[in-house]
Amino acid sequence: MSSNEWQSFVNAVVNRGDDFIIGGDFNAYHFSWGSNHNCHNGNVIYNSTDPDNCIILNNGNITHVSGPNFSSSCIDLTFVSPALALDCEWKVENNNWRSDHYPISIFVDTRAEYIPRNLFRINTRLIDWDKYHEFWESNAYVFNSLDFLNSSVCDRYSFLVNQINTAIERSLPIRKTKSIHSQNNNINDNNNKKKKNKIPAIWWNEKCEKANRLSKAKWLSLQFKITREEFLNYKKAFKKFCESII
Repeated sequence: MSSNEWQSFVNAVVNRGDDFIIGGDFNAYHFSWGSNHNCHNGNVIYNSTDPDNCIILNNGNITHVSGPNFSSSCIDLTFVSPALALDCEWKVENNNWRSDHYPISIFVDTRAEYIPRNLFRINTRLIDWDKYHEFWESNAYVFNSLDFLNSSVCDRYSFLVNQINTAIERSLPIRKTKSIHSQNNNINDNNNKKKKNKIPAIWWNEKCEKANRLSKAKWLSLQFKITREEFLNYKKAFKKFCESII
């Protein structure tokens, strides 16, 4: 990759005028994002990236492991627009799902206000219209008060909407609602039922289950003992698991 190619790519993205996230395996090594040496691609990206237009999120954590020596590197890079940089949380997950690349999670604080759609769904057939009329008759005087008349147009509108919602709420029948704790228990019970009722594949047997558990155990051991011996033990366990399902 040449400097012109990288700059042309970044400029094409920046010139769109939108916020962006660029991520991938760039096979680029550089001290700036945690590598133990610099390479051609790393130097190109580092020297040709304008921090006013493009920010790298990497924090030095390992994103890739390879070879029997379990060598680690930081070649998976993530770039974002400056407007998003402070709103992003970049994280490398612990479980690589037996891949040589670790998954990367990017959390973006969009500050978007979530408004549930069902807040505006009202079944008018359930409204007690006599109560609704009574509410307005007893509160009509408020709209002639000095506080209301001297308030701004926006405040008047907000007050009117609030009064309409209050009138509707008081005119609807009271419904029994389950507590959050009760709802969570129901969700957990349903999840447990799904797990119990899950039917394994026809070819899955005790031998497969044992080989799978052994492979996972070796992988967990490898996380804490990064040695050639542990890596080979994991490879052997994973091979047995693959052979058990063939």
